[in-house]
Amino acid sequence: MSNARVTHSISTIYLLLLCCQVHPGYTSSDNTYETPSPNHTPIPELQDKANTNQIVVQKNIVLSESENVSSIVNITVATRVVLSCNVNEKNLASTFSWKKAGKNIDNSIESYQFQFQNNSDAASYSCTYSSDSKTMVGTFVVQIPPISVKDEKVSRSTGDLANLTCESEVLPLNWAWSKDINGSKVDLSNDTDGQYSIQIHGNKSSLLIKNLVANDSNYYHCHATYEVGIVGNKIFLRVHNFIDAIIPFVFIVGEVLILVAIILVCEWKTKPKGDSAVNGTETEKFHEKVSTQEALDSNENGTRHRKSEAQ
Repeated sequence: MSNARVTHSISTIYLLLLCCQVHPGYTSSDNTYETPSPNHTPIPELQDKANTNQIVVQKNIVLSESENVSSIVNITVATRVVLSCNVNEKNLASTFSWKKAGKNIDNSIESYQFQFQNNSDAASYSCTYSSDSKTMVGTFVVQIPPISVKDEKVSRSTGDLANLTCESEVLPLNWAWSKDINGSKVDLSNDTDGQYSIQIHGNKSSLLIKNLVANDSNYYHCHATYEVGIVGNKIFLRVHNFIDAIIPFVFIVGEVLILVAIILVCEWKTKPKGDSAVNGTETEKFHEKVSTQEALDSNENGTRHRKSEAQ
């Protein structure tokens, strides 16, 4: 009798499970999916719910006839990127096309999504909307945040201290520095020859080089590390010795002296001509006065002589 009751109870529970469509691992009270046992095959639609913690970045631009609309997307961790291009018109004859770094992508709708996992996914993604009357283009620059430098070229003299600085918009996991030696990059650290000092201040890093010598003239590279890859930039340091430092000043002084000499020569050449012209004019005036005076004197003498004869 008891065995019959147990069998009946099991049958009843089984029927209830079938009627309620309860699946192992699924709790109907809170509508959530729990981790199933190792022997259980997961249901695909429930498996998607377990991946909701993935980072998703969505970017949308509205296309314009007057310009190529663009947007920058910075990625630092593994991300699902969703790019969308919208238009303000609805045309059944219109089409969408996408390109990555100028190469066609198999996608013909207004949205495109992909997994950004490393540097190979960084590129320019463009969407083109085409209809009978117009064509509009939008561009997404998907990238790991670039490194910026204040000065791409730095000049210092021997014995000076050089301060090379790189900066990123987003805080990286790590900073590193290197320099070019015989065509290859050599890592630098605070222990390298005691000449280098690397300082890190959040999204900014500086390389200090002490007691510069002429051989320190080189390209120095800064690198920022993110989860999805490494980006960098470079700075060229030129170290002048004492003679190289004063050569520009010598040229400037020489140019000034040459200019002054030219001015003096020009004045010297023009001044004698002016003086002779003035002297010549004054001489002519003097002779004219003398001739006039002599003429007056001769007239007076002639008059006196005639008066004497008349008497």
